[in-house]
Amino acid sequence: MPNILQLLREHIDTNLSSEELLSLLNFALDLEREQFRMVMLPGQFSQVDEYLASYWLMDKAAVDRIMDNYFQVRPQNLAAQLGLGRQEVNVNDLKSLRIVIQNASGDPVATQQLTDLLLTEGFTRVYRSLSWSAKDAENTQPTTQIIVQRGELQGAELVQDALAMGTVVSASIGDLHSDLTIRIGEDWPDFYDQLSKTE
Repeated sequence: MPNILQLLREHIDTNLSSEELLSLLNFALDLEREQFRMVMLPGQFSQVDEYLASYWLMDKAAVDRIMDNYFQVRPQNLAAQLGLGRQEVNVNDLKSLRIVIQNASGDPVATQQLTDLLLTEGFTRVYRSLSWSAKDAENTQPTTQIIVQRGELQGAELVQDALAMGTVVSASIGDLHSDLTIRIGEDWPDFYDQLSKTE
């Protein structure tokens, strides 16, 4: 345990004490894999003219949504005091989330097939990942993942329902500039063939 704590200290910039880090580590060790969710706090990098060093500036309005989605905590009074207000999320808002597609299926036409399908389902901001290199594309994965990049769990579930496939993953391991990243897996070609036969 001391080695793990030392490793955390070396690689995480935090103002948490060693005791607080140890408490978080103990809590995480008691969680089952399916209970564990990692979400990147929505925001953006600071601009050169804002701070001397680079900082991640959180989107205060989006924190309320994450607290509600993952912890069932609704700090409405706090948001109202800060002038943020809580807005009801509707399907049209979810369908306008920025969705980036990464192809890990080994099928070169899968990205275009998925893009067309999402556009047909009414999703309006669908993009091919520009940072997903040819080397990355060689690393296939067995199943399609819908990665919740910025805490948009409802949006990921809407995509999953629209596609009738994919596993929702809350891990912030997708494209940094997306709300959701869909990493197409090797299950796509069979799924798409079946879908084409039913139409």
